[in-house]
This record gives sequence, structure tokens and C-alpha cells, in this order.
Amino acid sequence: MIRITRETNNSETAFIIPEKTDEYDVEVRYFTPAEEDPICGYATIAAHYIRAKRLGLKSSRVLARTKAGILPVDITVAMTQSRAILLEPFDKILEQQLLTALNISKEDLLPEYPVQVV
Repeated sequence: MIRITRETNNSETAFIIPEKTDEYDVEVRYFTPAEEDPICGYATIAAHYIRAKRLGLKSSRVLARTKAGILPVDITVAMTQSRAILLEPFDKILEQQLLTALNISKEDLLPEYPVQVV
């Protein structure tokens, strides 16, 4: 593993070893070009991201055995965005044109939410 790390010359490389036991789901080993490290946060995130993508994992918890101990790694899908900006509600003519284009009626809308750009 250290030879691969030296060849790629990354500052830190994580290797996931699929070695499931009753105590943990995978083993993860971390290497710099010079030595094995007990743990690396960034490499942990990168390795488990790739593993989750390849295995199609959704929100879950993985127990990873490292030289620093058995660590829980939570896999979640989240999105953070800025506060919504609400523009003025559409006038009645534009609202009706939109309803017609979408082939829906005014009754299909929730009355407490005006038609507007958010």
C-alpha cells in the first residue's frame, strides 16, 4: 500500500479493506509516501464517499476499523442553500397563462401559496 501511495505521491491515501466482522464493516488504512498513519479525516471522507457512490449507499452508518480504533462514519445526503428570495406574486393574467400552459386549474393550487418565482 505504501508503494502505491509513493507512486501516486498523494499527501495521504486511504485504502478500504472489505473485512466485515461483528465489530466493524470495513477496515481503513492510511498512508503518506513516508509511513502509515493511524487516521486522516480528509481521506476518510473521500474513501467513504467513493465507497457509498459505488455501492449506491444512502443514509447509513458504517463502522470503520482504523489504527486509531473503530470509528462510526455517517453517510448522509444533504443540501444547504441560502434563504429563499420571494418575488412578487404573478398578476392574474400571467397566472392564468401559466395554468393554461400546464393544463391545470386554479382549484389545483393551494390557496395559501401564491404563484410566484422563488
